[in-house]
Amino acid sequence: MSAALTEAKDAEIARLARDLAETQARLREIEERGTEVYTARKIESLLEAAQIARGQAFDASLARNRAEGQLRALERAIVEVRGPYGWFLRRAARRVLAQTSTQHEN
Repeated sequence: MSAALTEAKDAEIARLARDLAETQARLREIEERGTEVYTARKIESLLEAAQIARGQAFDASLARNRAEGQLRALERAIVEVRGPYGWFLRRAARRVLAQTSTQHEN
């Protein structure tokens, strides 16, 4: 057996031993204090995770709104450019939009 395989197995055994010790400690705590303490702590951690998720969703919503506003401003600016530059910009924008819609379909 190679040294790397032996080290990997030893690391896995150590991880499993830690997991077992943590589980046994939780079981002892539940036996000593009852399920209410464990359940309360678990509910608290779930509520905290939900609050974090709500914050991340709010941040994502703000970022999306900001990006959509910037896109609308850019689209307006492209439409308002006159002359050959405006024609080139509008043509390039159509090509970019066509490429992105093709990529989303695949």
